[in-house]
Amino acid sequence: MTSASSGKHVILAEISPGENLSLNKLPVIGEHIPANLMKIDTLGVVYSSDALKDTEPKHVAELLQATGLPQNVCKNVLDTQTQNGVRFFASTELGGKEFFLATSFSSGKKSGTSYYELAVSAPTSSALWKSVNKTVGPLECSRLGIAYAGGKLWLLVDAGLHAGGLTLQALGLGVGTTLTSPPKVEAALAGLAVAYKNGPVELAGSLMSHTPEKGWVLDLAGELELRTPQISLAAAGAYSRKADGTTSFFVFGELDGLRVGPPPFELNGVAAGFGMNSKITVPALADLESFPLLSMMGQKKTGSDIQQSLSTYIHTSPGDTWLAAGIHFTSFEFIDGKAMAVCQAGNTLVVSLLGIVSAQFPKKADRPYARAVLDMEAVYRAATGELSFCGVFTKDSYVIHPDCVIQGGFAFATWVDPSPHAGDFVVSFGGYHKSFQRPRHYPEVPRLGFRWVAGSNISLRGECYAALTPSAFMLGGELHVSYDSSCARAWFDAHVDALISWAPFHFEVSAGVRVGFEVLGIGGEIGVSLDLWGPQTAGVATVHLPVVGDIPIRFGDQDRGSPPWLQWRDFVQQSLRLSPESILQISPVSGVSPSSAPSSWAASQEGFTLRALSAVPASQISADQHQFPSPQDFGIRPMNTSAVTSPAQVSVSRQNGGGQAAVPLAQWRLTPVTRKLPTSLWAVSEQAVHEGSGLLDLPVGWEVRTPQPAPQGITLKLGPQAFSAEAFDDKPHSWILPDGNAPVPAPAQGADMRNTPPPNSTKQNRKDLRKALKVADDMPDNDIPVYFSEHIWPYLLDAPLTAER
Repeated sequence: MTSASSGKHVILAEISPGENLSLNKLPVIGEHIPANLMKIDTLGVVYSSDALKDTEPKHVAELLQATGLPQNVCKNVLDTQTQNGVRFFASTELGGKEFFLATSFSSGKKSGTSYYELAVSAPTSSALWKSVNKTVGPLECSRLGIAYAGGKLWLLVDAGLHAGGLTLQALGLGVGTTLTSPPKVEAALAGLAVAYKNGPVELAGSLMSHTPEKGWVLDLAGELELRTPQISLAAAGAYSRKADGTTSFFVFGELDGLRVGPPPFELNGVAAGFGMNSKITVPALADLESFPLLSMMGQKKTGSDIQQSLSTYIHTSPGDTWLAAGIHFTSFEFIDGKAMAVCQAGNTLVVSLLGIVSAQFPKKADRPYARAVLDMEAVYRAATGELSFCGVFTKDSYVIHPDCVIQGGFAFATWVDPSPHAGDFVVSFGGYHKSFQRPRHYPEVPRLGFRWVAGSNISLRGECYAALTPSAFMLGGELHVSYDSSCARAWFDAHVDALISWAPFHFEVSAGVRVGFEVLGIGGEIGVSLDLWGPQTAGVATVHLPVVGDIPIRFGDQDRGSPPWLQWRDFVQQSLRLSPESILQISPVSGVSPSSAPSSWAASQEGFTLRALSAVPASQISADQHQFPSPQDFGIRPMNTSAVTSPAQVSVSRQNGGGQAAVPLAQWRLTPVTRKLPTSLWAVSEQAVHEGSGLLDLPVGWEVRTPQPAPQGITLKLGPQAFSAEAFDDKPHSWILPDGNAPVPAPAQGADMRNTPPPNSTKQNRKDLRKALKVADDMPDNDIPVYFSEHIWPYLLDAPLTAER
């Protein structure tokens, strides 16, 4: 149809639904659906090149009725076609009542709201839904929907079966047809839900199919909820599968309502979960309150709440496995705590201990005098060698008044192998000194303190900090109080900051107090400040006066750029805490044990390993043809030495007569040994102390392993004949001696053999054997027959067979 005046085009095509478009074709449940549950009268598509205006809808309706479409269908088609584009429509009959559904061509733009996510086949989330609330026999249909996706036009229905206290509901139930001739019909079911209620006990659960992640072909998610008057259980889980058979699943549940234990520690709830080929994303400390595994404990929730919350943090990850366990507790009815341990193993090992602790005083007051909520997180990451424990006050913490907010946090962190910062550590409460340049791997810690806007004119702010690193200790704080009105201002400021560095010992302290006012633009400020440094102790005290200005009072040596650098012997004794003679140490690693002489060791003939280490790093260590230069430049900071050249040579010699001879090390195994050493001692400059990681990876010695010993003595050479075997054929064999006599069992007792005189030839053979053994000192001076009869008998596995001649 084309409008001659406006040039608009309206095209309508009716699709015959056919007899195959039926919900009875669904697997498992199809045979239980009544045949006349849903009747599809009309399926069609309508296209308009532009929006219909004025009398155009009426004119189009007359043309549509001429095609034989029912009048109500024509009217509904025009109601939906207010804009240009393509729309699909369906006219259905459910329980004797007609319904009209329409949806746009674009499945990505939702025309309605769906409670359910995408199914594997049926596009439930992009469908237009219409509430019908119609009962047909035992079935109750709540919604009808229509959608177009994947080249198919879908008709969807949410229906449930009720029997007593049991409810079974099909979610995203529907059929789809292609727009081809003949049409290809497909049935779909997004999920099933079940609910049961009997008195105070309620049970509900569901299993839904979702769109799988890239690379996966199946994704199922389920939830379960059980409620009783005392306790409640909520759980959720998911199962995914790849085309190659790889599976991933997890399950997590929480049990609330417990009141177990004495008042000092009462257990209110527990939670646990497990996942295989699955991974948990542990949030940063700032986002801990939104982490559902922890934050939802103790709150009223459903299995659906858990399922939707976990989808952000739990993902498929082949090779990873995780286990989580947590508790919700109260202590003295004063402290409320939630704690959870999460262990992830597989591609890497991550162990996390998460906690949220809150307390208020008085404990049951409607308006508490103070309240503190602290988020804590302890994490060990094997891949990065990091162990940290951090905490921070949340915005819900206050003292005296809810507007007096407590803020800040603390952190402890240390690093081990394989971290490049192994050996480094930091402890901080409230952050760092303003002049301290925080290394990038150190955690950021907010200032400890409070903020209080008391009314519209008065504000108070206080902050403090303290920190310890391998190179420095620092602490400080400040207080600011102000009054501000339309005609007058007044303020009070006080601060103190201290930074202490090691070896050489050096400190800087700054403190001050200022008080000021201003009335109608006229005012002044008075104060005093002190800057102190040392050694040698010196500083400047400054008096701040209005009109006059600042009056400095200096004392001590004002040259702050020349600290008292140490000499070598003082550096070794004070910084290294060693004597000059003990800088080099040689220690056994394996194959060596102490002997009676304190200066010598007993070494194994199979080889041994020694380690030669120096308390002073080496710019290059060498041994024979082996050389290992230092990967980093270093100095001796307490001595103000910016570049150090300290080559180390390892040699091995052996006693040779009255002198010593060098041992070539070409066949020896030498391994360089490096250690993490603090920049406070070995940095090339003061700037390197603040900009670096706090540690330098420097060589300190060799691990020396002797070559494998060569075998000594006579080596027996055996030819292939020594290992040959005589093959028997399949014929049975008779144990008959060559002379025709059959063997008979030997006497049962060894004494009978000793009393039996041997033949003369045997005696002579034994005499010859005795001579040979005596040469080797292995034969006792007793009669050979007696010796053999006493020693050979226990080694016989069975009684020997002898033959009569």
